[in-house]
Amino acid sequence: PSAGKLAITNFVDPEQLRKDVSISDAKLDEELINHSAMLAYYGGLAAKARLQRDKCKTSLEIGEAKLSETIRQRMMDDGQKVTEARLEQLVRCDPKYAMLRQLYDEANAACEQTLVALEAFKQRSSMLIQLASSSRQERGADLAMRGIDAAKESAMAAIRGRVA
Repeated sequence: PSAGKLAITNFVDPEQLRKDVSISDAKLDEELINHSAMLAYYGGLAAKARLQRDKCKTSLEIGEAKLSETIRQRMMDDGQKVTEARLEQLVRCDPKYAMLRQLYDEANAACEQTLVALEAFKQRSSMLIQLASSSRQERGADLAMRGIDAAKESAMAAIRGRVA
């Protein structure tokens, strides 16, 4: 893809990501059920972002090679001494190279953003596991307390029955 035809897509909307990684205690079961689907979705976005970055990198490398050859030939035609350092300097100052480099940098930033999103979902997974564990413990303690209360009530009823 040439620089003129390539538009960089930012696959992750930061506001949507913030909403997607947030956890509602009131909907913990739903959060646990939907987590894998959300992780898969953001994983797909990361794959698209990597592909975009890799295409931009390839375009940059091809553009750099073509510019290098063009500049080298021009210098030789003009009878100038061609050094690798001078050639590299001239390539990097060329507007076509600068445009390709900017596109690659933007694609790389978009890719990094998706990788950060994936890391956020890994952290979310750990938090969901911890919250689910705490919830189970709380439910177990609640059931135990209900059992104790029921036993007390039963004992009190038995005592009342004997007294009456």
